[in-house]
Amino acid sequence: MKTNISIYIISLVALIAGIILAVENPDSDRMQMIAGGLTVLGFTLNILGFMLRIRQKKI
Repeated sequence: MKTNISIYIISLVALIAGIILAVENPDSDRMQMIAGGLTVLGFTLNILGFMLRIRQKKI
């Protein structure tokens, strides 16, 4: 599997996990912080996977 595809899949898993944690535990401050960290990580990996895809197309 290509690197950009695996990074994209990991980013989607992190985003989904962050959303699920935020929805399931709205009163827990610790879970909200973990969900926020996972969301930031998911968005960052998503952008990185997209940039790698563009870079591989140019080569």
